[in-house]
Amino acid sequence: MSKEFEARKKDHIRLALDSSNQASEDNGNGFERLKFDHRALTNLNFEDVDIRAKVLGQQKPTPFFVSSMTAGHSESYNINRNLCAAAHENGWMMAVGSQRRELTDDSAAKEWQEIRKEFPSLSLISNIGLAQLITSTTNQTKKLTENLGAEALIIHCNILQECIQEEGTPQFKGGLEAIDKISKEISLPIIIKECGAGFSENDFIKLQKTSVSAVDVSGYGGTHWGRIEGGRAIKEQTKQVAEAFKSWGTSTLDSLLNAEDANFNKELWVSGGLKTGLDAAKGICLGASAAGFAGALLESATISAEAVSKKMKVIEAQLKTAMICSESEFIKDLTIDKLSAN
Repeated sequence: MSKEFEARKKDHIRLALDSSNQASEDNGNGFERLKFDHRALTNLNFEDVDIRAKVLGQQKPTPFFVSSMTAGHSESYNINRNLCAAAHENGWMMAVGSQRRELTDDSAAKEWQEIRKEFPSLSLISNIGLAQLITSTTNQTKKLTENLGAEALIIHCNILQECIQEEGTPQFKGGLEAIDKISKEISLPIIIKECGAGFSENDFIKLQKTSVSAVDVSGYGGTHWGRIEGGRAIKEQTKQVAEAFKSWGTSTLDSLLNAEDANFNKELWVSGGLKTGLDAAKGICLGASAAGFAGALLESATISAEAVSKKMKVIEAQLKTAMICSESEFIKDLTIDKLSAN
């Protein structure tokens, strides 16, 4: 079982680096439909632009986080160590890859324990899949957060991926009840996220009634896990199913708009095909308090912490440039009235 798990996770990294598995190659995350109204007479100096943000009730140096990618296999330690080192240097939060393996293998926690020792002040966020949450006890889930020294817990919804993955666990009955239960029984903020397929207005209406703290929309526009599982498939039937669903999902932009239509009043995070700080600025204008990057950092993460840090600094400079050019001194000044539709 462990060899099968490792092989699957290595396949995920390999295929995620293949541009054909990126939805950005098609219609993208939707943000290309928006542009900022340029303020030629902005009354700001670049050095005055302040990107500090309030996330989950805490003041953070930036609104940025590394969005969940990978964990629990022989290649993941170096990738995650590079991501964590760069996140620590630049004040980003780090959402870890799925901790699923830790539910059945106590030794799997070692990867994160070593990283936590090296970066004791890094903001780390735990991660478990919805299918695994449903079948786990509160104590099992709580242990994942304790292994990490986490300040929050992500529960990821990856329904499309589980349905196409030949080793998948597409059993989601009782998921909403499990989400509400863990939100009430664990003392950490709970964040619900998708894995590249976004959320409908109906989803936000359902989540509004729970005790979750935030939703990360993680919409269509970046890595498409249906395509990746299709690329891994051995069975012809699986390949044909994956082909039919290669463009399935709600874009990141439309997911944010769905939250507005649902009058969703919990915290929103934005990820799903974000490539630049300009993308992040648009998401923040649409109500997000935090912006996550995954695929945009992955190639750098396979090289070095320095390469990741360099990419992060570019993203931060892009956000600051969007802010000064739209006359936004503070993150709170990035509002929807700064945008117009193409």
